[in-house]
Amino acid sequence: MQEENAAAFELSACLSAADRARLAEWRRHGEATPGPLPAGVVPVRTRRVRAVGRGRLPDDGDVYVKVMGFPRPRDRIRYLFRALPAVHEARVLRYVARRGIPCPAVLAVWGRRRRGLPRLSCLVTRALPGSAGRADPEQAVLLAGRLADSGVYHPDFHMGNIVGGEDGVPAVLDLQSARIKRRGLCRRQRVAMLAKLLSDPLWPTAEAAPLLVRAGVLSPGEAAAAVERAARIRREETLTRIRRCLRDGSGYSVSRRWGRVVYERRVTNGPGGVAIEGGRELLRWWLGDRTREVLDGAEPALDRLCLHAWWVRQRHRVQTRCADEAEFRSTQVRGLEQAYSRYRALARGRP
Repeated sequence: MQEENAAAFELSACLSAADRARLAEWRRHGEATPGPLPAGVVPVRTRRVRAVGRGRLPDDGDVYVKVMGFPRPRDRIRYLFRALPAVHEARVLRYVARRGIPCPAVLAVWGRRRRGLPRLSCLVTRALPGSAGRADPEQAVLLAGRLADSGVYHPDFHMGNIVGGEDGVPAVLDLQSARIKRRGLCRRQRVAMLAKLLSDPLWPTAEAAPLLVRAGVLSPGEAAAAVERAARIRREETLTRIRRCLRDGSGYSVSRRWGRVVYERRVTNGPGGVAIEGGRELLRWWLGDRTREVLDGAEPALDRLCLHAWWVRQRHRVQTRCADEAEFRSTQVRGLEQAYSRYRALARGRP
């Protein structure tokens, strides 16, 4: 398939006529409305950038469908001179499968560009038989080692990319970020890939370095470097999750008008409570609220923050979930300030 063409469509040769008809139907839906999953495909993970769902073909059975509609200009520019994500991931999956590493089989790939800019990217893969739960740490390390030995560099390789198989052999998922290094991975790339894997909060940190050495994936010095780097990645990823409240994305919207910026949750618990005016402390509360949500799993107390420029003679405003201001100040403010202090300590690299 020539990905550079304005339109691309590729199907596996093993598909039946009924399966091909269903995939052609999904393709027509995607070209008409790029981004949403086709009808009949149940969402598994939906974000603003891409959606993943589980569907079923008449003869082949359960499949996973990954769709990108490129709603943001930065994503369209990013893939202006790159292969479409579905095309690239299909290449990597086939490369990995040829090396005997368990992964989903590619059934269909299609995409479309308009005036050179990507408009649609879709990948359909066969669901893995009998896959269940997360792989254990030792299996995950061995799988990472096999990928690295095969020349596959995955900078975002984490436990969510691995699924335990029915026969006890784990499989790798989601290779969109992976790159094929035909000359092999250098030491820095191997350490970086394993450090990303170790950054998972559920990893047994104390056992990480000995496990890497015992599995023969890294040397003792490299294992120590990977563990240290994993701790930095974990802190940086936590900060990134907290700071999403200041970025336009799937969880929050950011609108800028003359003299003001409005940050707002895309999903709230209803009409909301009282709005409170104030100074820069409202920004501390906003960050503290998100910090509690990320670190403690707490329910949010705020839904909207409006900041005005210094030349605008209006105070900042925050939308709370409390019925009145007195209730909010008595039950929430102290906790929000403490959570903001935790955020500041995390940003400074303190435990």
